Amino acid sequence: MGQKESTPTVKAAPTGKIAQRKAAEADQRKHEREEKKREKENSKKLASEVVAAQRAERDAARTSKATASAQTRLDTPAAAPAIKKTSKRSDDELPPEVAAMLLPIEGDSGGDCEQLSMMMASAMLAAQAALLDDEIDDDEGDHLQMETTGPDERKVKNNADEENVSLHSSDYRDDDLMGQLAELEAEAESSRNEKIAQLEVSIAALKKEALTLMRSGDKPAALQQLKKAKELEKELGELSANA
Repeated sequence: MGQKESTPTVKAAPTGKIAQRKAAEADQRKHEREEKKREKENSKKLASEVVAAQRAERDAARTSKATASAQTRLDTPAAAPAIKKTSKRSDDELPPEVAAMLLPIEGDSGGDCEQLSMMMASAMLAAQAALLDDEIDDDEGDHLQMETTGPDERKVKNNADEENVSLHSSDYRDDDLMGQLAELEAEAESSRNEKIAQLEVSIAALKKEALTLMRSGDKPAALQQLKKAKELEKELGELSANA
């Protein structure tokens, strides 16, 4: 008699409740893996935002200090007023323009502003001395010319001097208008710098608050603060581009 051939046993696929339970468990494990992956990505993103917030906070502090220094310089007179010929004064008496420049500048503790004021005062003193020399030379020249010229020639010279004075008056008016224009431009620049500094400080504050919320475990609130900071950064970029 021949031997019986053995056939391999094939397990049937699970059916019914068991199959449903295993499929549910597989879906849950997949969902958990995806959730952990998302949390890991969010943590990395938030960590990079926190590092950027700390960097922005340091940059904002430096920018605020630089803006304050720039504002101090803008408050300093940009140009010395036109010097007019006055009566001769004693050597010990300083012109009022120079005396005003030698006064200490508010908010400065002996730094760049004081050095700039001293340089401008020195330039004013040199200009005043040069004008006094010119005035003496003019007086001596007029005296010699009156001795060597007749009445008609002196009349022609006086008319020419009057026309020259008129031209100089027009130049002073143009200089005054240019000075006013320069002041307006300086005010606009100062206002723009102040707005930029305020935005940078606000951005740094929002990112710092986001960092605090992150450390306390409040991730949604931290992300909300970072979103506000991003909006301000966009506004800052537009303002800087138009500067």
